[in-house]
Amino acid sequence: MRYKIAVVTPTERDDFYCDTVLDGLFLLKKENPELEFFYPDYYPHPFGEAFTKQFGVSKKQLAEFAKGADLIIFSYGKYGTDTAFIDELNGWGKTVYVDGSEIGKDRWRDLKIQYEIIKGAYEGLGAPNKDMQKKCRLYFRREKPYTNGMIPFPLGIESRFMKYYDSNKEKDIDFSCFFGQELYPLTRRYAPELTQKFCTENGFTCHTKKTYKLPLIHKGPYSPDKSYEIWARTKVGVSTGAAGYDSRRFWEILGNNCLIIAERFDLFELDSDAMNYKRIFQYNNLYDFEYQLKKAGEFLRNGYNQKDLEEEYQEILKRHSTKARVLTIINEAQKIGLLS
Repeated sequence: MRYKIAVVTPTERDDFYCDTVLDGLFLLKKENPELEFFYPDYYPHPFGEAFTKQFGVSKKQLAEFAKGADLIIFSYGKYGTDTAFIDELNGWGKTVYVDGSEIGKDRWRDLKIQYEIIKGAYEGLGAPNKDMQKKCRLYFRREKPYTNGMIPFPLGIESRFMKYYDSNKEKDIDFSCFFGQELYPLTRRYAPELTQKFCTENGFTCHTKKTYKLPLIHKGPYSPDKSYEIWARTKVGVSTGAAGYDSRRFWEILGNNCLIIAERFDLFELDSDAMNYKRIFQYNNLYDFEYQLKKAGEFLRNGYNQKDLEEEYQEILKRHSTKARVLTIINEAQKIGLLS
């Protein structure tokens, strides 16, 4: 895999989907040393100084590299999408777009907004970028709708999510349910309370205390290491959507070989088998959530064996790691002849 790939990041702050791309390229390069990729060194990723020294370059150096690159992966940024950089390169002919935008708050549940997006009339936060659809060779999108050939691109399981997980260490927390912010969606406000109540009444161990507070506007990476440590010890994790259907919490939980009680996961098409796993208990509302707590509790009492989950866990890592997400980009680029 002798590709040269330039990553054009947001200009003003980090973006989780851009992080997914960078982590995936890093993992892919471990297996394919001939792969080359670089990104602008000012981008505040969460992967440490060694990563910056190896793959971060000045914008001038990135421009020179990008001119001879096989592929440019261009990332949306909530506070700075660098279209001017691609314009200066005249590089749209080899650029693919990763759109991590979100409708925000609880608006992603609004049927009127969904209808306006389908009609092409919605122009607010999270709307498909019509300009990028015209300019870019491929368009990878965070969530539905995947119109005009858009390709689903949810977050992936980052390598750092699993830094505390040890398959030989027995998990000692039955249920964990906590979030960085609890304003949107409202499920995040009530789910920890219901989880704690269920565990207290049924004799399960439980963690519902926040491990970190997400800043309202974070201009650099924050360190949720404590949450990774909790997930490594947890048997059943609870997830909801965030400001869209996708959520890092979902992938953090799966990355630590947990069972997961998750809000209805609506990122892939209805006939997709992408999330067809026994460990996922899905709910539509708080009534369903209580029911799934009971089902998961029964499984812990009558059928849980950590070793039995390992085969499915490895399949999840294979299909949903950040490396798998980057391979999706490469495979789609090969299909249209953008990469050979």
